[in-house]
Amino acid sequence: RAQSSVVVVDGVPIVPANRVEKLRMVLTKIFKGFGNFAGKELGGDAAAQPDLSGVVLPVNEDGSTKGFAFIRYQKPIDAQRATASTDGFSLDKSHTFVSRLLADVERVQHVGDTFEEPEFATALLETVNDVVDTSTWLLDGRAREQFCVLHGDEVEIYWQDSVVQPELDYARTHWTDSHVMWSPRGSYLTTFHRQGIALWGGSKWERVMKFQHKNVKYASFSPCERYLVTCTGLEVEHDNPKDPQSVIVWEVSTGRALRSFLGVPAGQKMEWPLFKWSHDGSMLARRGPGVISVYSSPDMGLLDKKSLKIPDVQTFEWSPSANILAYWTPEIGNAPARVTLVDLPSKREIRNKALFSVASIYLQWHRQGTYLCCKVDRLTKSKKGKFVNFELFRMTHKDIPVETMEYKESDVIMAFAWEPNGHRFAVMHNDTPGRQAVTIFTMEGTGGAGSAVKEEHRFDKRTITNLVWSPAGNILVLAGLGSLNGQLEWINVDEQSTIATGEHFMCTGLEWDSSGRFLATTVSHQRNALDNGYTFWNSIGRELAHESRDAFYQLQWRPRPPSLITPKLAREVRKNLRTYRERYEAEDRELKESRKSGAAARRRELREEWSKYMEERLGQIAAQKERRVAARNGISDDDVRVEKTGKTPGYIVIEEVVENIISIKEEVDRERGPLLNSDDERD
Repeated sequence: RAQSSVVVVDGVPIVPANRVEKLRMVLTKIFKGFGNFAGKELGGDAAAQPDLSGVVLPVNEDGSTKGFAFIRYQKPIDAQRATASTDGFSLDKSHTFVSRLLADVERVQHVGDTFEEPEFATALLETVNDVVDTSTWLLDGRAREQFCVLHGDEVEIYWQDSVVQPELDYARTHWTDSHVMWSPRGSYLTTFHRQGIALWGGSKWERVMKFQHKNVKYASFSPCERYLVTCTGLEVEHDNPKDPQSVIVWEVSTGRALRSFLGVPAGQKMEWPLFKWSHDGSMLARRGPGVISVYSSPDMGLLDKKSLKIPDVQTFEWSPSANILAYWTPEIGNAPARVTLVDLPSKREIRNKALFSVASIYLQWHRQGTYLCCKVDRLTKSKKGKFVNFELFRMTHKDIPVETMEYKESDVIMAFAWEPNGHRFAVMHNDTPGRQAVTIFTMEGTGGAGSAVKEEHRFDKRTITNLVWSPAGNILVLAGLGSLNGQLEWINVDEQSTIATGEHFMCTGLEWDSSGRFLATTVSHQRNALDNGYTFWNSIGRELAHESRDAFYQLQWRPRPPSLITPKLAREVRKNLRTYRERYEAEDRELKESRKSGAAARRRELREEWSKYMEERLGQIAAQKERRVAARNGISDDDVRVEKTGKTPGYIVIEEVVENIISIKEEVDRERGPLLNSDDERD
């Protein structure tokens, strides 16, 4: 156990005696985040150095270090985490750590020439048992979705099915102090507290990790979920430049703080996320005055030790599928405004587009990274009016061609949205007074991929405020939120027709689940104090369920990780969809029948119990037959039993009627007058 708690680190810098303590402090800062140090001495070369911090640096006779170190922890699991996280860690360009457990080093040194079957490591077993499996929910037999609801002081997590009502999975009071947040792949539920944030997961919703960051307000995960950025919003003037506490970057698996940063100056509005992650989590970037600083993970060092100097840079966005950074700069003097694409980490400029008379630019990537849309608000010649241009970059084509769509000053553009899976986009703009129109365009045109942008269809005279594509594509929902009383319209874009309409009175928000099977419409307490709650709809606009919740604040669908289904397999599934549909429709019917009432399931259980009981009793009757025959003087049950044919029940019915006279009593009813007899003249 002692050797399993010690980490051997090779690749440590060789320094003279006067710099040993400084090196020890550097190593302590790197390794202290994995657990508590043991604070004891090691034998051999390390015995000459009592180590109170847990970091032991063996030295030569002249006091210089030997190029490796021992890190001693109190628990083996802490040493294992440190080994896994620091193996391959780059301290600088010349020094990369090679970390191993001392127990593994000793084992390798004593390996014999004859193979022996190894025994299962106890420490490894303990580690496996301590790990929370955060992917168990993906194994649900019906592939149900999950969502989280925050109302009042309650946090509830439900299963959502297309056939039955939402089923509660877990609920907890005072689980968070402010709000909750899912990680990008749905592995963790994040709760916010005064002392920091906590991550929860697994089938029993156990706490996976906690991060101490007092007064934390914001958090953002890397897309790969390996890293986490937390922020308190602390202003630069109130922070410590030597040990900033406003922004901290963490390693999720170990809870180790990788680096901390200053926030924004007082009086400057902070735009969250302050740091933006690349698609694979290998880099994160931050915009500063005239620069974009790009940091590489996991060491969080500045890429090439210098920032990208971009005078007056306004905003930037990462491509969702490649390490490409898009940013724009305004007009400076005679220089035009520009949209620039930069490849990282090479920092090579791969495309730029010059623009004139620019007021502002909004960057919006296609979810698959195949296109980039730049919504450009441009000034008229008089500088008093504005009109809109769309600059559309084709990222997968040679030299990245750009197409321009220009609108008139009288055209008011209200929304732009890419189809998540496809080559289309929707634009919402003004139509007649008080009405809006939605136009669908395709990037493929009539000549296929690479052709000019073509208008497919226009939906006129709508009273709407929002448009939202289904994550699966094709289905587009038009919504009139707020004062428009929650009018909803589902459109099949392929067929260019409305397939359903609905209404959720005073609806303030709507959100698709990641599969595109369900749409949730909500009325939140922040926007409207009355009629709080949520409604679920399926992908074609049929209402599935409605729930009212007092003080309802938040509903979030649980994201799913990227699908493992290849395009080829997806095509095969679509080809055989009829076969799969029949099977799943049969399962849905069976589930619907069984869930119509709890009594149906109870009756099925009672029938099964009765059948089991009858089998046991019939077996008992058969076993006791000889005893019954003997007790009846040789008469068998079979001799008196009647065959069950037609209406014959299969047994003899013997009916006996017994009458007993208990008493006889005679009374005269005087109220009806005298009794009649044969002598009465009225006879």
